[in-house]
Amino acid sequence: MIPCELNKEQTSREKLLAAGVYLFARYGYKGTSTRMIAEFTNMNIATMHFHFKNKENFYKSVIAHVENQIKSRYSNFTQKIDDLKSEPVLAKDLIWQVICEFVDLQLDIAFDETESGIFLLLSREQLYDFDELPLTQLIFEKAENSLTFLLTHYYGTLPIEKAIVLSRLINGALVSYGDHATFLSTSPVSHAFSKSFIKDSTRDFILNAIANYSTEKQRYL
Repeated sequence: MIPCELNKEQTSREKLLAAGVYLFARYGYKGTSTRMIAEFTNMNIATMHFHFKNKENFYKSVIAHVENQIKSRYSNFTQKIDDLKSEPVLAKDLIWQVICEFVDLQLDIAFDETESGIFLLLSREQLYDFDELPLTQLIFEKAENSLTFLLTHYYGTLPIEKAIVLSRLINGALVSYGDHATFLSTSPVSHAFSKSFIKDSTRDFILNAIANYSTEKQRYL
């Protein structure tokens, strides 16, 4: 286990949390031992126990730390959604502008390699033996509910059930870039095209799909 290069300005607790995000994201809860954590941070196991008592509490503290990061990234956007909800009438052009802002925000997060641990933790969360899924619930609240609200008002006649399905489809597509960050560094596509090209192409496809989606039932040959 190669020790990680952590910020020298961080406290020992902050270093442990940063290491926890990295290790739990890559090896999972069961695959990460207290010895690995100690070796990765160049600290002794007693230091981890001093701050977090045991591995389960440490994991829960790491998840709480990531929750705060997610809330911080979405704070301005969710405030904008709350402001829109208080408006009696919403112009379609305004809704479209906010949809574009949402897609840009999701792409910025997904293509930020420093955030890759968040997406890996999100995908691993459901594999652990905990009753709650805090990251999943938070992403649903901050991202999927927001887009569902926007789509419902953008289309006007779209049933809420369909808006939820579309929101899940779009967010799932966007989050997958963060969930599979290695694609951007190992795929032949990434060597042929820049990240900005992939990002812009993804943005264009998603926004075109939203703009041209028909709420009428269609038959496909």
